[in-house]
Amino acid sequence: MAKSYQDCIDRIGDEAQRIYDETLREKLELTHMGQSVVIDVDTGNYYLGETDYLAMKNAREQQPYGLYCIIDIGRVTRI
Repeated sequence: MAKSYQDCIDRIGDEAQRIYDETLREKLELTHMGQSVVIDVDTGNYYLGETDYLAMKNAREQQPYGLYCIIDIGRVTRI
């Protein structure tokens, strides 16, 4: 059965949230609260920035092609 576009988006967000919760939350919320983190859900690599734009810019400079999700450190996931 074919997945809908929304199902794919939801899976990306769920995987990014899992990576954040299991490996990044404790470390990042101590020193980067209120900033943004971009997580590549394929590799688990992450990129920080003061804003969403700067975090994504950092990600694209390091890895132009990735499956990314932006998380506001200390807040709820969004894609």
